[in-house]
Amino acid sequence: MILNMLFFLFFSFTLSAAFGSQVLIDFAKGIDHSHERIYEGLPLFKDIKRDGIADVRLLASFLPDDPVVLEAGGHEGEDTVKFAQIWPFGKIFTFESNPRAYQVLKNQCADYPHVHPFPLALDIDGGTKTFYLCQGPERSFVKEGASSLLPSSRHMLYHYQGDTILVDSSTLDGWCDRENVDRIDFMWLDLEGKELDVLKSGVSILKTTKFIYTETNLQEFRKNGCIFNALKSFLENQGFVLAAHWYIKDWQGDALFVKKTLLTKDTHELNETIGEQ
Repeated sequence: MILNMLFFLFFSFTLSAAFGSQVLIDFAKGIDHSHERIYEGLPLFKDIKRDGIADVRLLASFLPDDPVVLEAGGHEGEDTVKFAQIWPFGKIFTFESNPRAYQVLKNQCADYPHVHPFPLALDIDGGTKTFYLCQGPERSFVKEGASSLLPSSRHMLYHYQGDTILVDSSTLDGWCDRENVDRIDFMWLDLEGKELDVLKSGVSILKTTKFIYTETNLQEFRKNGCIFNALKSFLENQGFVLAAHWYIKDWQGDALFVKKTLLTKDTHELNETIGEQ
């Protein structure tokens, strides 16, 4: 029994690290989406994500050698360290409001002086907020990557069980003003439904942004969480185009948005053929 439990925890941790917290939840429910993944977008960007794991090294050729990178939802620093290694001359700002995960992130990034972690949530407005830790029915930290400022939708209550804590928050533009950040070249957003609110809080700094890689939701996993089409519409109004979307139909995915002015006319015409999901 003990060996079986240890194997389950090890396998669950590996699955979560490779494919994300939602696939781990699906595994617990016995749902297999491994053969349903869809890609829509430009061939140029397709290989950024393979086997559920994102590799943004391709974007390095489109960015300066010293880019400013913002990661919202840093969790334990897995992606943060990758960014630090890809862009050793850049500035990496990462946000994580879960205190336990933040300490792990901070330790992971201790050898990278150009990484600047903040124990802070980004949101549509500032102040103290309730943060919903996702620990699942097992009350395990393994699933905390799916934690959010939003409460669970009704159909996910069982899987999103966990404690609530109070955390500090800021708008994106407000934080940029306080920290004297005048540009963000690349944003990486993994906020469990809060992506659109954070983007709305940063319309000024978005004018400087070239790429946005974001989690997408094709159904409401958390109450009032943003749905993909609303996110896409907002970013198009801010001058971005959808360049790539990896997703599971009616479930979740990841999308890459590119500032329209960076694309050639021919490339933009190809982008216009990308369908609605």
